[in-house]
Amino acid sequence: MNDNGIPDKTARWLAYVASFITGIIVLGMSESKSTEIKTHAWQSIWLGIVAIVVSIVLQIFDWLPVVGNLFKLLEGFVGLIWFLMTLVCIISAVDGKIFKIPGIHKLAEKSAS
Repeated sequence: MNDNGIPDKTARWLAYVASFITGIIVLGMSESKSTEIKTHAWQSIWLGIVAIVVSIVLQIFDWLPVVGNLFKLLEGFVGLIWFLMTLVCIISAVDGKIFKIPGIHKLAEKSAS
């Protein structure tokens, strides 16, 4: 249990529930020195930021006459992948593990330290 009364297990999975929003809340509330909790929070934050940036880039190309529908389809696919990654991260956090998202996990580790 960390200093604010939230059990570490709860703080780990809670960081992912509403993407970067709860990641920031857990990071701000966590007075714990636990690098593990901070890594989960930062991974959630970076995952949310990457999903938003990719979504915006794909939306920019939605207006193209012929291939615009492909970008709309890709945007839906990215949303599905983001949802599945978030779900896997929550399940891993409940089990006391961390699902290392390629590229994002290294950013999260650097940010947490």
